Amino acid sequence: MLRRAAFAAVTALALGCALAQPAAAQINPFRSSFANGLGDDDFQRLSDASNALLNREHLEVGATEAWRNPATGAGGTITVTRNFTARGYACHALLYSSVPDEKRASRQTRLNWCKTPEGWKIL
Repeated sequence: MLRRAAFAAVTALALGCALAQPAAAQINPFRSSFANGLGDDDFQRLSDASNALLNREHLEVGATEAWRNPATGAGGTITVTRNFTARGYACHALLYSSVPDEKRASRQTRLNWCKTPEGWKIL
């Protein structure tokens, strides 16, 4: 349970920093993410995949974006699990499944992203 919480915190931080300038100002929930086996380049690839998914014109439930870092063996997928409205913003629940390398088990994190006037934010 503690590992899942740490992974979730790391993932949120990395995504918040990479997806949009306003999101970078948010508190980083992924402070301890590097302890989970993902490095800077892994997070950049994960963030790029998140951006690609969130910036699709029509984002339907089940839409998926994959990412992989051949240098580290890390990879994963990001899948839309729900579309909803919160605080008047269009939002998407995303499921992040990541594997730091071939020797470690897959980890999953769920985050809700909403499109605000300042850009994508985790709510």
